[in-house]
Amino acid sequence: MAELVGIGEHCQVEGCKQLDFCPWKCAHCSLITCLEHKAMDAHNCSGLHAGAVRLENSDDPNLIKGKGPRHTFRCSLGDCRGGELTPVVCPVCHLNFCLAHRHGADHKCSGKDMRPTKAPPPKEGRQSMTAEERKKKTSSKLEIMKKKMSAVGEKTVSTEAKFFLDVYARAPDGNIQYLHMFFFNKHWTVSRVLQMLLESEAVASVVGPDGSTPRLYDLNSGRGVGHEAILHRLGPAVESTSAVVIGRDGLTPADLGVEGEGADK
Repeated sequence: MAELVGIGEHCQVEGCKQLDFCPWKCAHCSLITCLEHKAMDAHNCSGLHAGAVRLENSDDPNLIKGKGPRHTFRCSLGDCRGGELTPVVCPVCHLNFCLAHRHGADHKCSGKDMRPTKAPPPKEGRQSMTAEERKKKTSSKLEIMKKKMSAVGEKTVSTEAKFFLDVYARAPDGNIQYLHMFFFNKHWTVSRVLQMLLESEAVASVVGPDGSTPRLYDLNSGRGVGHEAILHRLGPAVESTSAVVIGRDGLTPADLGVEGEGADK
């Protein structure tokens, strides 16, 4: 029978030279081998040690790491304990198999990508909350909702225009007392808000008629808020449901128990 010219290649292992119609090319030393000499140690691969070092640092989940330079990529089929020195990955399901199960029919290919999905990395600067922190945040939201439901304000203010403020008052003796949550029209100036607050008996009884000009302060920073400022333009320091203090003009952050320097917004 005449030899088929141009089909297959001869094994390049010295002393073999077998013609193989499905030759193997070593991924480490590029040597062309027959099936018998495809293993790295079978053809004395020059990249055996170097390949072992690369595999040692690999995070491939299919890699079985053992003692010495022999490392195998395990077969993903059921109880098969086979493995290869190099990955044999199905192009459809993307799982690794041994040579005996490399074909779809042999490993009953699912026909879809079966690679495990990795959770996306957390966004920079974003920390996951503990159960206790989530509980406190939820509790805080519920508390604000309760306050908003019982907030005091003019009934003529529409729901869309409501701007809520958690109001405290500083008495002449320096004591800061919590009053109530009030709502205002978000288009009002701070001056009009002060006027409405002073008409409240609860505020007047704490601030007292000492003849000084009242002023609104951000409770968190101790900064004074300008009289002509519009409510919905005060952010981000003072937003709807923020805590504010009404007191005499000229108070410093220290007077409100806050470290820092007060300034008009």
